[in-house]
Parts: sequence; C-alpha cells; structure tokens
Amino acid sequence: MTTEQQVLNAPASVSTISGGTRTRVITARPWQPKLITYPEGREGECPFCQTGRANEYRGDGFVISDNLYSPFEFHRLLVPSTCWKESELRNLNGPGLSLETAFTAGLGEFVRLGRNPFPAWISTHIGIGAGQNQPHHHWHLIVRPRGGTEVVGQDRPEFGPLTIIRDSNLFRACAWGIKAGQVLIVPRAPILITAAMENVEILLELVRLVRNIVDLYNKKFSYPDFAIMFAVAGEYDWCVHYIPHLNYWGPNDYLAPVYGTPYTLSWSHKETVRFLLSAD
Repeated sequence: MTTEQQVLNAPASVSTISGGTRTRVITARPWQPKLITYPEGREGECPFCQTGRANEYRGDGFVISDNLYSPFEFHRLLVPSTCWKESELRNLNGPGLSLETAFTAGLGEFVRLGRNPFPAWISTHIGIGAGQNQPHHHWHLIVRPRGGTEVVGQDRPEFGPLTIIRDSNLFRACAWGIKAGQVLIVPRAPILITAAMENVEILLELVRLVRNIVDLYNKKFSYPDFAIMFAVAGEYDWCVHYIPHLNYWGPNDYLAPVYGTPYTLSWSHKETVRFLLSAD
C-alpha cells in the first residue's frame, strides 16, 4: 500500500498521512443530523435569548457574556440578539451579527477587558457534528489558560500550487490541516492584525474569502457541519481556519493524539482541491 505523508509546520507542527485505498472524496454523510432550531413562537425557550447573563456586555445587535460551563479562565460567548434559522446558520448569514462584526467585536472584547489577545481564539461551530449543542448562533472567545503550553509564532506553511483553493489580492485559502477538507486562510504577505481589523477594505476582503469558502463547501458537500476559527498568536501571526466535518473518526484517528502517529486524512488535500475546483 502506498501512502502520501506530508509534514506541516504551522500553526503547529503536525504530520498527516493519506493515500492507500482511500483516495476518493466522499460527499455522502448519512450520519449528519439535522440541526435542531426552535419553532416559530417558541424562540423564548432558547437560553441564549434570555437577558441578564453573567458579566454581560451589549453591543449593536449582539451580547457578550461569560461562558459558565468552561474550564478556561477566560471564555466569553459572543451571541446575536435573535435566533437564526438553519439556512442562516449554514450560510453564516443571519441578523444582528455579521462575520466582520464577529471578528472585530471578538478581538475588541479582549482589549476592552484588558486581556492580552496573543494568543487568542475566536471560533464558531455550525451543526451538531461540529459541536453545536445550542441552535442559537454564537462565537467562543478564548485566551490561553495560565500554565498551559506556551504558544509561539510559527513560520507560515509553504503551499504548493495543488493545495491552493482561492486567492484574493491580500489573502490565500489552501487545503491544510489534520482533517480532510480543512482550509487555512492566511495573508499572502504579513499584515498587522490591528490594520486588518481597522481597515474596512482589508477586513471585507478577508470576510469575502471566508464566505467564498463556506459557500463553495456548501455547494460541493451539500451543507456540511463546520467550524470557523480566527486564531491570533501575534501582531503579524494570525489566520482563519475553516474545518468541515466530512467524516467520523476511526481507529487511526485516535492514535494520533494519544500516541503521536500522523493524523489520517480520509483523502489527501490535493484530492480535496481537485474536487472543489472540478466542474459539477
């Protein structure tokens, strides 16, 4: 059995292995459950629609409050004021909280509370398979716990032409990571994080590329569960991850975090790109 192994060095040093008899991209996910949303008229039962949450801060169309069910010292929730429909969740396009607002308000919350945002993570998960146990859309704002493993900046990976999915003027989206279909979006040249958040043109270009990836996967994989993570490790060291939930873990997948073996991809990143860019 032949395999293709790829060693990556950013944002964390990992290795992946793919190939052998598993090379075909599989789009069927009969195990993906339908996302449960509150029926019209019963939205008031949603706990995220309630007011008076812990250490609450109100913005324009959203609320930020403490996550009381987290082991992290700093873990806040950024929540739009109203529930979204499933179609709005799947397309990441609902009322009260745009993608650009989630990025800027999330990063601004660390600054507002006087927390060092390096490193920090702003993430959302869409669908039960991605870990969403409340249908109300929300983002998690997390900083590294005290005493945790030190996070240092890493050199950006060198992307080969066969891993590039989309390019914009300032950003590049490539197939990269420990899960089949995972995407890493990085600046094509270093951009100061404050400049990216304060310059409307830069921010909107980033958001357009993220939305383009969401739309592309929704089209090619029929609306998979997914997560988006905005990861900030330093002033010039930041990226956006798109992580679709395209397959369940098997025995090989458990070996990697427990024993340090390569992470097994159900198909290679090159196969993902070939499939995404193929004609329907």
